[in-house]
Amino acid sequence: MNGRKLIFFICLLGLTGCKSSLLIEQSESLLSSKSGNVKVICIDPRFYFEDDALNYQLEKCQKITDGIKKDILKFSMKNGIQLELFDLNAKSEQEYYENLLSLKANMLAVNFNQRTPLNFNSRMKENVVQKKVFVYPPKISYEFNSLSKTYGTPYFSFVGIYIVKDELVLYHLVVNTDNSETIYREYKIVNKRAKKELIGQMIYDSYASLAKELKKH
Repeated sequence: MNGRKLIFFICLLGLTGCKSSLLIEQSESLLSSKSGNVKVICIDPRFYFEDDALNYQLEKCQKITDGIKKDILKFSMKNGIQLELFDLNAKSEQEYYENLLSLKANMLAVNFNQRTPLNFNSRMKENVVQKKVFVYPPKISYEFNSLSKTYGTPYFSFVGIYIVKDELVLYHLVVNTDNSETIYREYKIVNKRAKKELIGQMIYDSYASLAKELKKH
């Protein structure tokens, strides 16, 4: 999706009485890199309710999560990103638990230690697209430096879709394990009920934005 289509989507949300906000933060190392076409590993994408009691609706949460995984694979490819998805399932091997789940937990923890729309009661400006450069990019543990040799890329990501009160939130993280930096962090907030088509559109837009940042360098 090009810039005009993204702007059209935001305008469409406004015309239908739906307010949205987008915040993209990136590191200096991404801005100065020559990334081109890169391979990205996506670790265990998930759908969550803010109310933990609702997360026990396992069948419903799993159904939505399965749809999110299909959208991630489809829309990353459409935007020219080579992506491999690793998730927790009955066939998961020991290295998945030791490497990827540990990395996911670490990247989420270091980013949640910063003030973000997900862990503070701070609201983003409505119907505004913001792009920022990290002053201090969140740093993951150096113990993951060797993963690029194992998986053929230093780029690892997480995508989460959350329902927070009456808002639908997309959270997209990308880290570079070679320099231990969070290089890309995106929040998209829409005050509209979660529907399959809307979630799919948000994921498409997210990978369009990521692809644009990767390919401009």
